[in-house]
Amino acid sequence: MFRDGVGLAEGPFLFLFMWGPAVGALSATWMFDRPRWREVLGISFRPNWWWAAAALAPAILILIATFASVLLPSVELVGWEQGIGAALPKELAPIQGQLPPLPVVLVVSLLAGATFNGIFMLAEDLGWRGYLWSQWRPLGFWRLAVLTGLLWGLWHTPIIAAGYNYPGEPVRGPS
Repeated sequence: MFRDGVGLAEGPFLFLFMWGPAVGALSATWMFDRPRWREVLGISFRPNWWWAAAALAPAILILIATFASVLLPSVELVGWEQGIGAALPKELAPIQGQLPPLPVVLVVSLLAGATFNGIFMLAEDLGWRGYLWSQWRPLGFWRLAVLTGLLWGLWHTPIIAAGYNYPGEPVRGPS
């Protein structure tokens, strides 16, 4: 299985499907807005305070969870192995005692997540938050946000209905 019920055969299709917005954005930019390509695709590397907020958010959430487990009697802080073990499917239970140390898991997860997921993120951001944003900006923020959300949802509906995010929920998953 690839992820949550999607087979390996669908993996290449999903990869190409998710690159659809980027291909559309790059093609349209090449044909219509080539001189302004960076502006049209939303490519800029100006650091701002949101970068710091995104970097600090995980640490803040960890602190909040830790304090909640200490201050709230109904919340219990468990070790990471126990938490992972409870989340693992029953067929993976034998590996519980063989998990690597938490720092190793965090580093590997961060690197793998940033590289693998970054490829998909770039594909979608070029299309949805890059080209589409620049073209629909005159509509105003709220119309732009609602229309982009609707289009994004329609684009992802086939993948969700196929069971990628919500296995066994082909109708309720996309809704």
